[in-house]
Amino acid sequence: MRASRWSGLLGFSCVLLAACAEQHTSVSLENGLVLMQTGAPVLSCREPCLADWRREQPQAQALVTAGQWRDLAALVIRVGYQDDLSLFYLGRAAEGLGFTAGAAAYYRQSQQISGTAIACAIQSKQCGGLVFPQAAALRLSSVTLQLERSRRAPTGSSPGKPVPATTEGVATGSATSNETVPPPLPVAAPAPSPPPPKPVDTRDFIEPPPAPR
Repeated sequence: MRASRWSGLLGFSCVLLAACAEQHTSVSLENGLVLMQTGAPVLSCREPCLADWRREQPQAQALVTAGQWRDLAALVIRVGYQDDLSLFYLGRAAEGLGFTAGAAAYYRQSQQISGTAIACAIQSKQCGGLVFPQAAALRLSSVTLQLERSRRAPTGSSPGKPVPATTEGVATGSATSNETVPPPLPVAAPAPSPPPPKPVDTRDFIEPPPAPR
């Protein structure tokens, strides 16, 4: 009888220790931000963290509305509770911080949890006014489109510098600075003017005789 009682106490102590260990496995904010860039698992606590999440969830919802993504990430990581809503919030924080690939991963994880026994609609009864998995699916479509656009964008290319326009080029259609302009033709020197005529000396002039009548 005494042995069974000790066994029961030992088993209960192990459960408590496991619950405490699960509750304190949350990562630091710095490490969490690094993991969020790729969508690596950050949240792992469930039942032991449920009360804390119910208390903090309204504040997380307010941070989403205010767009305070770093504070949102800090709150969700600190609590460590895992359900489809907390993963959705983590995806929103990752998306707002520019971690597009990580956001897509958390939205997928949120979709996977929706409909299970730990979904917000079943466990915490707090879904932040959202409907899952539709809410996660909509955000996932948005970030997937962003990822596709970034993959299609050319890398390592820079646009050429524009050539400044000049009024001469516009008015006469002359070549721009990128074209070779031929040198101007030499202008011929003007021909020299002829010397002025010399004045006639009238001192030796003989008047002709008068005409006969």
